Amino acid sequence: MIDDKNTRERFENIMNAFAEVFGKPTSRIKNRIYFTALEDYPIEEIEKASRQLIKEKRISTFPVPSEITEKMNKSEDELLLDASKAWNEADRISFLGKENSNDPILNEVITIAFGSWQNFGQADTNDPFDRKHFIECYKSVIKDKRLKQLKEGTSHELVKG
Repeated sequence: MIDDKNTRERFENIMNAFAEVFGKPTSRIKNRIYFTALEDYPIEEIEKASRQLIKEKRISTFPVPSEITEKMNKSEDELLLDASKAWNEADRISFLGKENSNDPILNEVITIAFGSWQNFGQADTNDPFDRKHFIECYKSVIKDKRLKQLKEGTSHELVKG
């Protein structure tokens, strides 16, 4: 997160919103601790995660930094579900005789896991080892892309409002 006046104001607004919604006061020290804990994330991502917490949090306790970061990162279950959907899509594409996808992530995963779409087409899609290898490659690619976005301070999943 960029440490400038605008970012600090936006971050303070997040902390004030938490204080208002969850009925717990905040302080300069608390704000500083949270700011330091979350400094590796873009402010836009923190704002998005904070909005989600306000909408979804069931227990009325002030969110801790780890709850905010969990909202910013897909859970393992979500990644597994996405990877399984990608596997099914790759199987469908291969069944149709195509050798690429409109999804660049799927193309990258196929290349990493099997070397090419042609090799994937020759694989037994019922083989649990091939499926597991694909899923692990998919999760790795997604995590690598997420880490790269954080280091660059960008995200393609930013939503305002």
